[in-house]
Amino acid sequence: MGMFEKELSENRRLWDAWTAVNTVSAFYDVQRFRDDADDVRIEPWARSVASFVKPGGIFLSLRGPPVAVGDR
Repeated sequence: MGMFEKELSENRRLWDAWTAVNTVSAFYDVQRFRDDADDVRIEPWARSVASFVKPGGIFLSLRGPPVAVGDR
């Protein structure tokens, strides 16, 4: 077993369980997205940031307030 394979497997099982709950939730409205994948509810600033991600790249969105990094 590779490094962190057990932890990654446990994490995947947890996310799979959450996905099973959330995909039937009215809050996420997954069917609406399946019907029209272009109908994405995302803030304009996030669309702008995501446009810089190259195809095949990763866009990580964390839940929490924005954090400024760098000089003040």
